[in-house]
Amino acid sequence: MSNVFHRSPGKSYPVAERLAGLRVWDAEGRRYLDGSGGASVVTVGHGVSEIRAAAATQLAQLAFAHGSQFTSAAAPRGLEIAVKLALQYWREVGQPDRYKVISRWSS
Repeated sequence: MSNVFHRSPGKSYPVAERLAGLRVWDAEGRRYLDGSGGASVVTVGHGVSEIRAAAATQLAQLAFAHGSQFTSAAAPRGLEIAVKLALQYWREVGQPDRYKVISRWSS
């Protein structure tokens, strides 16, 4: 019996024990390719030192502020470059009409 509320209660899940790069190891020593992605996950790999340092800096300053009561400073300018890079990619592959960027208001 687990204290974790799983997405599929009847399913047996491996216990993730270690992460490095694009790999996950379970408690039994099996290795998996981590191809997950989602709202808060990007497949840049686990243990990337630059991301860990940026997260530690942010968490030391402000871990969370509820969006219904507070705002915070805008995202670093470097993130604007990611959008420009995506637009440039579509131009380079011959699809310049792909220019829309979709996001949530509170993202």
